[in-house]
Amino acid sequence: MNIYDTNESVELYDNRGIEMARKCIRRAKRECALRYLILLLLFALGMVDKILFPQIEIKLSSYILLYVICMFSMMGFRIFHNGIVAKRMKDFTLQEKHDYNLVIYRENHNKKFFLKSITLLTMAKQDILMEKPLAAKQALSQIAVESLGKNVLKTYYFLLAAASFRAREDSWQIELEHCSAVPSKTVKLSDDELQEIFRSGDQTRLMDTVKTWEIMAEQDTKTEPYLNLWFGILMAATAIGYGIWTFVVGSSDSYYNFMLIGATLLLVGLWILVSVRIVYLLRRSQNKGKGLGKKKGIRFLTLFILVLMWCFIVGLSLVIFVGAGSDIHTQWEAMKTGKQQESQDETYHNGTEISTEADIKNQETENTEMASEIIEDTELKPDQSNIVKSGPITDSEYASFQITADASSVEGFDVFDDYAETMEKNFIGTWYCPSWGMAFRIQEDGAYIYTLESENIGFCNQEPYVWELTDRSQQGLCPRLSFYYDDSKAGDMFTCYVAGCTDDYFWCNLQEMVWYRQ
Repeated sequence: MNIYDTNESVELYDNRGIEMARKCIRRAKRECALRYLILLLLFALGMVDKILFPQIEIKLSSYILLYVICMFSMMGFRIFHNGIVAKRMKDFTLQEKHDYNLVIYRENHNKKFFLKSITLLTMAKQDILMEKPLAAKQALSQIAVESLGKNVLKTYYFLLAAASFRAREDSWQIELEHCSAVPSKTVKLSDDELQEIFRSGDQTRLMDTVKTWEIMAEQDTKTEPYLNLWFGILMAATAIGYGIWTFVVGSSDSYYNFMLIGATLLLVGLWILVSVRIVYLLRRSQNKGKGLGKKKGIRFLTLFILVLMWCFIVGLSLVIFVGAGSDIHTQWEAMKTGKQQESQDETYHNGTEISTEADIKNQETENTEMASEIIEDTELKPDQSNIVKSGPITDSEYASFQITADASSVEGFDVFDDYAETMEKNFIGTWYCPSWGMAFRIQEDGAYIYTLESENIGFCNQEPYVWELTDRSQQGLCPRLSFYYDDSKAGDMFTCYVAGCTDDYFWCNLQEMVWYRQ
């Protein structure tokens, strides 16, 4: 029986883990019902407002904004509850933790946004630690490997190799080779260290490695949940205050002033809470940043991102309270005094529309001329581009990369060139792999690796990495193209197992990659 196959019915014996999971599922269903109820109430509020107060026009954005604030409030309460659950589960046995994950998985496996792969990897890890390697392999068999990211893919192959090793199956060697072929920036152990752990046959050391292998960063349950609780409370108060301020019409200026004071207090409270949260996150990032060696810039980057987030939240709160409030107050005064400014608004709108159309035509002409000049100046063949450009790869440069040759003859990934001839090939230049969303530039003095992180934005090292092409023909293996952080070569950060190379591209059968010269 495969307990991870959701098509089979499974009878589970009650324990603390199963009971906790069922409570969480019931709570999630109540939250879902509450979200629909809030939408229904907002719709009813809009209808009532149109009937009772037709003089005041409340924009659709106000309803959307109020709904978003309510969702943020619910998110704060949910994260707080998850933190409490994680804190209580620290006293659970490994079997109880496994059963908790199993109930959650079987309940939510068909939901689009459920972290199915992470849950299965966690249960597979727990099965290995409980001396159930076959059950771990059953859990891993439910994962769609092609949908995994690079870091998760490395974890998948490592756990699969560990389960096969514990089950005394010879397939662990192939699975470990697949694990070594996947690049990862989060795994602390190098590929050579992993190979040594398995080949030494030390079961205790292997189990310790499985135990300390991080699938997802664990949450700090000492302070974090309570910050989330206060965040949820304050956002709920913000929703109530904003809703009353926006949708309830008073009869005097004293009411407006009262709501202004209340909204200001909520605004200041939100600033204080976000500031405390950012300081807390910054302290955590500094503690985790110790021992980073040459990566001292990561602390500055973390601080910059957190401060940017603080400015964004402050600006958003200003828009909520000051912008929306002043708009309501203006409409309120217009309703009481009977003053209408439709003619002025119409004149202003027509004037801006005329100037806008003229500006648009001029801008289109300028853009067309500029684009033609750029195309004429930048038309370079792939080999010319490769010679001229050096240094880090930029986002705009990566966006211009394309498939420059027909590699259909090797896309079955079962073709190998002569290893000696491959070693004689010139790998200096810029290479692009569309399937992996990566590119790298190899120079005599180092290499630069570009990784696409979102649609048009990626990351590239600013200091050159060390690269090395290793001949492994004596072992009957293809050449290995490795990239290291520095000359110490303590652990390769990325490796290509080169099955063959032409003047225009090279391919890697094990990793199923084709790299095109740019």
